[in-house]
Amino acid sequence: MTATITADRIEIYWPSFEVGEEGDVISGTMDRPLYWAGSFAAPAPGKKDYTFTSVADTAAMGMSLLASSEAKKDFRFSGGAFSFEISVQDETRTLALERD
Repeated sequence: MTATITADRIEIYWPSFEVGEEGDVISGTMDRPLYWAGSFAAPAPGKKDYTFTSVADTAAMGMSLLASSEAKKDFRFSGGAFSFEISVQDETRTLALERD
């Protein structure tokens, strides 16, 4: 997954992948489908570890078949990475992303 963070917004995308085969009703490349779009709250200056709750942009996420259905999501930033829980087919895992 990849993420884009601006002053007031966070967006998280699945990696691109192929769907179906040639000739199928649905086939082609799903190019970075949106998983999460929501508010972002930057930490106080100098703070390295922090958590915040993002409020979903339901209009943006409603257009993605692979978007989260949650109204809010908790994020934790620590040690140069941020982590959050992700649930797919009744399996929940904590995912951590680091800056390139």
